[in-house]
Amino acid sequence: MSRLVPLAGAIAAVAVTVVGWMVLPAPPPPIPTSDWPRFYRPMGRSLADGRGYVPQNLGDSVVTYPPGYPLLVAASFAVGDRLGMTEAGAVRGLNLLCVAVGGALVSSLAGAAGPRRGVAGAVLWSAYPPLLWLTAQPLSEVPFVVLLIASFAAWRAALRSGPFRPWLCLAAGALAGGTALVRPTAALLGGLLALLAFLPGAPDRGRSARTQAAVLVLAGWVLALAPWEVWATRQTGEFVFLGKVGRYSVIDGLTWAVRDKGYRSVTPISPETRAAMEGFRALGEYPSFAALAREARRQATGQPAELARLLGWKLLRPLWGTDSGRHERSVAVVNFAVLGLYLLAMRAAPAGTGTRTTFAAAGAILALFWAMSFAVLPIARYLAPPLAMISGLLPLALPPRHEPRAAWRRF
Repeated sequence: MSRLVPLAGAIAAVAVTVVGWMVLPAPPPPIPTSDWPRFYRPMGRSLADGRGYVPQNLGDSVVTYPPGYPLLVAASFAVGDRLGMTEAGAVRGLNLLCVAVGGALVSSLAGAAGPRRGVAGAVLWSAYPPLLWLTAQPLSEVPFVVLLIASFAAWRAALRSGPFRPWLCLAAGALAGGTALVRPTAALLGGLLALLAFLPGAPDRGRSARTQAAVLVLAGWVLALAPWEVWATRQTGEFVFLGKVGRYSVIDGLTWAVRDKGYRSVTPISPETRAAMEGFRALGEYPSFAALAREARRQATGQPAELARLLGWKLLRPLWGTDSGRHERSVAVVNFAVLGLYLLAMRAAPAGTGTRTTFAAAGAILALFWAMSFAVLPIARYLAPPLAMISGLLPLALPPRHEPRAAWRRF
């Protein structure tokens, strides 16, 4: 594959994003109670000004969120200050840089089916509407999706044919850890990539080499997370895995239709589902996991139909749900279309090939994020990163032009 393909992919992705920003309506300003004005922006400014990793909101601690995005925001603020940019302009620059890197990575993955397919993959990835909407805002999903693709690309390269390269396995694990340090929804990504080392279809890799790859992925993942966990434990006197925001997300995911946040549209749900949500809301703002488990057991024995309806909503709503409750039909159309094309691509990919392995691994990552969304707040933002990546991989299912089909099957 030509080295120009990643460059062309980066340029194409940035072009699609800029045009999208010009065409799409401007997103609303961040809500005062959201994580950007409450945590990420003040923490990034504190770091950029040399005041350290100190929360500016009395309700937060150093472990409310993991440090990945605040550090990136601080870097963008520091560069923006030197260039005379506003904070909004600096974050836009960070987002465009992430889009460029993501476009280069996706084009490298899809470019295995030919240069044009590589650039097409970058275009499809950057044009995925939910991702395009997210890049126009100061949101952690933008660098998050790039780190996700980078860890996936390193994992895929480590299992390709040729000499075994341990450093790629370590890099895949370290990047998976870095992804989790931006958003805790990727907390289990390192473990999943280690398991995926045993997927069939990776050429010339025996069980011993796959075991080594899995161990190295886990080692890289631990090495990436360890400094934060050690520092956070010393600062707080307690061990918190990545951040404390998870507990609030869990209760929000059980009560989103009955919890008034001011910006949410009313979600039409049945009286049975509402009764189940009210049971969890009665536990208070920050109930313990033990209290949530007791309420779930009570409902499972006393009102199982209501609890089943609620869990059914949580399982399906990540395909279309938004935190505000708006634009859900549009999101559903896009996501169902991408899922349909993914299933067609899996069917078109020859069995026992690297292409099939790539799609199967991407599907496993989607399933992981779907499970995480089910566990917390069931909204489409959690599925946007893996679905955007899958969109960029779709050209792999097409045989390259001007090449024998048998050669494509050996990929």
